[in-house]
Amino acid sequence: MATSEFVPQPARYAIFVDAGYLYAASGALLLGCGSRREYRVAAEKLIEALTDHADGRLVGELLRLYWFDAAPKRQPTVDQRVIANLPLVKLRLGNLNAQGQQKGVDAQLRADLEALARHRAITDAVLLAGDEDMLPAVEAAQRYGVRVHLWGVEPTHGSNQAEWLVWESDTVEVLPADFLRPYFTKTKALPVPAVPPVDAAPAAGKPAVPSPSQVFAGRVPSVRPAPGAPA
Repeated sequence: MATSEFVPQPARYAIFVDAGYLYAASGALLLGCGSRREYRVAAEKLIEALTDHADGRLVGELLRLYWFDAAPKRQPTVDQRVIANLPLVKLRLGNLNAQGQQKGVDAQLRADLEALARHRAITDAVLLAGDEDMLPAVEAAQRYGVRVHLWGVEPTHGSNQAEWLVWESDTVEVLPADFLRPYFTKTKALPVPAVPPVDAAPAAGKPAVPSPSQVFAGRVPSVRPAPGAPA
């Protein structure tokens, strides 16, 4: 009687990054900034650092890194297009509404993580996130036997990750400020243009010649009549 041979699943992992959490937490920690407009991120080098860090922590090969971000009407920015072209990186975009809130990111993350777990494509998942909305994705992957390793950003105070998300993950690691600092730079403020000085009043009896600033401002000074000229 033939028996089926058990083939062990090869060790393989994927990395899931919630860019909204990573950027916001890192910007606050490193630069005291609350908006992405206030700093620049060397995303390509940051992604390389994250994959190298995972390689030193986990057994097996990297399947790919999933980068979850948002953009108005899901139209990628220049930086997001660069990320999308990186090898072994999959860009997933949610919608960024007028209030600056991400919509649809957690649903996309859960769909990808659950699909990989269900098809036995991975044995481990690294999740860099902090929102409690990611909890269903963790639970879904674990039901298929995938170990979930939660990564977070060093908080400015207290914790910047949901308590239940921390509890449900198999392992938890906090990335320190020194790890993230090389990839975040504060944007320089643009200089404010100087206001040109107001020209002095012309001497009596001389026609006033408008200055360039007055011409472009649409203000042409009146011309005084010369002495003895008819009114």
